[in-house]
Amino acid sequence: MGHPRQALMLMALVIFASCEDPREWRSRQAVRQLVKATPLRATAAMDRVVTIGCYALVDIEQALHNAPLSGRLRLLEVIERARCREAIPLLRFLERWDDEKDVKKLARRIRQRFERASPPSS
Repeated sequence: MGHPRQALMLMALVIFASCEDPREWRSRQAVRQLVKATPLRATAAMDRVVTIGCYALVDIEQALHNAPLSGRLRLLEVIERARCREAIPLLRFLERWDDEKDVKKLARRIRQRFERASPPSS
């Protein structure tokens, strides 16, 4: 008698698990592709991440730790193009602690632009 009930519970669990938000996977993949992109494919890869928007910020922050210089600069450009003001603390961190002068300079420029802009409307 317990088998039909267990089967229904298992089916409900499988259905619930399959309803996961696909943005998380798409964001991770798009950021990885951007970091690894050749210069020829970089613009298209950046466009994909920009369309995801600030939702990709967590993946961008993680990728910044291991990305080569070109990848880090692209990730910062995405933050700017997507207007992710939520990244201001991250930009401050990079401005102060990153080893690369170009990363520090770009992080400072983006942070200053965000801070000068009017706050987002709610």
